[in-house]
Amino acid sequence: MEPNIVTIVALRWLNAEHTVLGADVKFSHRAGVDPMCINANYDTQIGRELWDEAMHGLHGEISPYVPPPAPTTEELRAQMPSISKRQLRLTLVRNGISLTDLDAAILAMGDEAVIEWQDASEYRRLHPLLNQVATHLSLTQEQVDAMWQQALTA
Repeated sequence: MEPNIVTIVALRWLNAEHTVLGADVKFSHRAGVDPMCINANYDTQIGRELWDEAMHGLHGEISPYVPPPAPTTEELRAQMPSISKRQLRLTLVRNGISLTDLDAAILAMGDEAVIEWQDASEYRRLHPLLNQVATHLSLTQEQVDAMWQQALTA
């Protein structure tokens, strides 16, 4: 038995090209509503019919596509790939930061910091220790971002 659509609400474009629709659909055989993505080549007859009906305005107005917000600086930093110890140390030296100053900064933070730093096989951009070291070396977050990008090719 083919399910029957009871209601369709929140019909909206899901992309700027207007090739995918989103809708909240209430089916006769289920409680509640189901989110549904619809396109002209949908894999079921009911999906293709729903697309055609929507294109002819039978389910009301289609809300415009709303692009997602741009990622925040912190989200971008969280997406930065990890780097190796070699990449990090080479980049610091190439930017005028001596390994002696680096080691002194880490030593001043205590034994746990020394272990975290020395035993790490890779470094993540938002690791708290990395940011403490940056602060100790008077580096801004923007400077760290720029050096991180450099390190990716070191």
